[in-house]
Amino acid sequence: MLFIIATVSGSTDVAEDLLSHFVDIGNKECFPPLLYVCFGLLRPDVVQELSLQHGHSNVYPPYDIQVSRTTRKQLAALEKEVKERSKRSPPERSKKLRFRLSTLPLI
Repeated sequence: MLFIIATVSGSTDVAEDLLSHFVDIGNKECFPPLLYVCFGLLRPDVVQELSLQHGHSNVYPPYDIQVSRTTRKQLAALEKEVKERSKRSPPERSKKLRFRLSTLPLI
C-alpha cells in the first residue's frame, strides 16, 4: 500500500523517505520492489548511498544498469531533437525576423 502512495504522490521526497524508512527498520524485502515501483522518482545517488551503507549491494547493480540505460535513451532522444531543430531553425528564424521588420513603422 505504501508503494502505491509513494508512486501516486509523484514526489521524490516521499519515495526517498519511504526508502529510508525501510532501510532504517531493516526491512530488506521492501527495498528492491520500491526501487522498481518508484524508479522515476528516486535519485540514483540517494539509492546508491543507501544501498552501500546498509548492505543492499546485491540490489544496486541491476538498478544502476537500468538508470544508465534510461539515461542513454533520454540523451539519444534529446540529441535527435536538437539535430531536428537545428535543421529547421534557421529558415524559421529568418521568416520571423522578416515579419518583425515588416511590422515596424516606417519613419
